[in-house]
This record gives sequence, C-alpha cells and structure tokens, in this order.
Amino acid sequence: MDSPIRLALAMDLPAMLTLGSSIAAAHRISWADLQIAVRMSNAVVADEAGAVVGMGAAAVQGGKWRILTLAVAPEHRRRRLGTQLVEALVALAPHRMLVVAYPGTVDAARLASAAGFTTIDGELCWPGGKSA
Repeated sequence: MDSPIRLALAMDLPAMLTLGSSIAAAHRISWADLQIAVRMSNAVVADEAGAVVGMGAAAVQGGKWRILTLAVAPEHRRRRLGTQLVEALVALAPHRMLVVAYPGTVDAARLASAAGFTTIDGELCWPGGKSA
C-alpha cells in the first residue's frame, strides 16, 4: 500500500523530529529549521494510517532550492517513499529555481541519483538543473 505524500502540518513536528534523529548528526535539520519549513509549506511527510513514516524539508539557500533533510522509517524503506518525498519537494520549488540535494550519506546520494538528480558543479541537481 502506497503512503500518501502530503504537506507537513504542525502536529507532525514531533514525529518528524524523531525520524530526523535517525539521520547522521552532521546532516540533521534543527528543530527551529524544521518548524520554519513546516510553517512555510516547505516540508512534506509520508503518512500511513495517520502515522508519519517519512519526511523531507527544503528551503531557499544561496539562491537555490536545497533539499535539507529526508528520512524514511527503516521498516518503510524500499517502497519508493524516499523518491516520492523528493519528487514532492521538487514540486514545491519556486519556479525555475535550481534544485539541489544535500547528500548527507551514501544512501541519500544513491536516492538522489535514483530520483534523477545529476551532478552539476559538484552538486546533485534536478535534471537540467531547473525545477520541473
């Protein structure tokens, strides 16, 4: 059963923070940044039967739409949730803004590559370097 991807809500923050704690410490998003992303509708979650099983957040940084964090609960991996979360974040990108991934781990880099990102000037960028 596919989990629906939706915009994150304030009530999702505790579950998002818990999921985010599974990410390598150097690549975690702070509670404050996560709250800002949710308030600005720059965060998405995978929701299965009312439980947050995946999440991602993005923001404009340095003139680029940067995917800041992405996490899927271990028991829900290998079901394309990560790819669906990336696609949802790309869809939120401001028109014609360069979309880049922040590959904090080998898994993140593999996921970005599988989702169609390519390397441009040392950064993983959405195909063609522009948002869809």
